[in-house]
Amino acid sequence: MATRMSNLALRNKCGNFIKVDPVPEALNEMIQDALITANREIMDIDVVSLAWMRESYNELFTRAYANISAATKADPCVLTAASHDTGVTGHGFQNDDIVFVDSINGMDQLNRRILRINCPDTTTLELYQLNDQNAIVSTDYDAYASGGKIYHCGVKIPHTTIEPTAPVDADYRWTIKQIFAATFDLYPATPMAAEVSFADRRYWASVGRPSKWRYERYGYSQLDSSPEHFLMFSNPADKQYNIEIHIERTYPDLGTWDNSTYPPHPPEIHDCIWRRALANLGTNAEKQHGKRRGGERISHDIEVLYSQFWSRKALEDERFIKEFSRNLLGAQPSQGLSVRFNNPGLVHGVSSGMRAARP
Repeated sequence: MATRMSNLALRNKCGNFIKVDPVPEALNEMIQDALITANREIMDIDVVSLAWMRESYNELFTRAYANISAATKADPCVLTAASHDTGVTGHGFQNDDIVFVDSINGMDQLNRRILRINCPDTTTLELYQLNDQNAIVSTDYDAYASGGKIYHCGVKIPHTTIEPTAPVDADYRWTIKQIFAATFDLYPATPMAAEVSFADRRYWASVGRPSKWRYERYGYSQLDSSPEHFLMFSNPADKQYNIEIHIERTYPDLGTWDNSTYPPHPPEIHDCIWRRALANLGTNAEKQHGKRRGGERISHDIEVLYSQFWSRKALEDERFIKEFSRNLLGAQPSQGLSVRFNNPGLVHGVSSGMRAARP
């Protein structure tokens, strides 16, 4: 059974196979940088999210459309509306819902627009731009005459509810990176780029169970320190549908170094990190040697023992990580994965005999 390795253990593993000259005090920092890079590469090593980087959430719902009965010429513009669903009190929408407005007579400037709403009460809705920074000012719009409908086409994801806030193990305190799948009443929907939805009016020409979705993220101060996450969908919803989203996690970087911290991967993957770091260091060392042969001065130099071996191991580990993840996701394990797990003489595809001859 694999054993977890802390950051310090990973660094010491790398240090066993490195000679440094003439600045040994910089070795630890150099290895830490290599481990950070290797960990980042492993997180994005497959075209699909790794099994342990996933989360699902199914406490989201679309709203039934609402009929508009009034619209103010004000800052912000305020709509009065009532849900088409007689079992719903008032308009049925919630703060930060994304809506599609259509079929208003008179105040035509609001028609066929996608807007964000704030709900002062159960009967009125204030209109804002999608980023919530600017209100919809309707003082110069035409006067409202009659009619109009509001359809739900986006929901804010409650990341503070989904993301762990007080984990048992702080090493695994993750945040939302993106959404990679969504269903409506368990019917799969197809991901859609924003450019596609804006370019093709057909996605907004009818209402019903959404068949397309896209992920939107809005962030403001401190370069996205407090991002907002949204699921946008079309067709606009006509009634309530249960939404399930599948989330890709992102974990704290090893860059905030702590010797006692563990990487956010299963124990089976920890050896892959230090071996990949050695492979990267070996590649950089070869580049430095080439510069020296070319007459360029190098302020310091390292030598990675068995450099080519670590490069081969990094490739083998890459295949192993993908197979291990896909097996956890329910894929049929390949012959190679089955052999590795069932033969104690094989570790990640390398025989014990090779390990005796190599590190």
